[in-house]
Amino acid sequence: ASALSEDTPFVDAQLTARESEVLTRYASGQTAEQVAAALFVSRDTVLDHLRRIRRRYAAVERPAPTKIDLHRRALEDGMVEPGS
Repeated sequence: ASALSEDTPFVDAQLTARESEVLTRYASGQTAEQVAAALFVSRDTVLDHLRRIRRRYAAVERPAPTKIDLHRRALEDGMVEPGS
């Protein structure tokens, strides 16, 4: 937790715990449908989370318009391991 609090870009994006969970799964290669099934929510809910995540990153000048960009942000923020 202390490592995350020292990571200014991650903190600046202010992702909620649920958004972080969605991003971690999605950036690790799961589809929106797979994330939805794992979290017991609808695909539309996952897509809503992804839209909010993208807005939050854009707001701190770290745009992530594509899945690849979201993967990069998750790598930068230590949410996924390299090679995942």
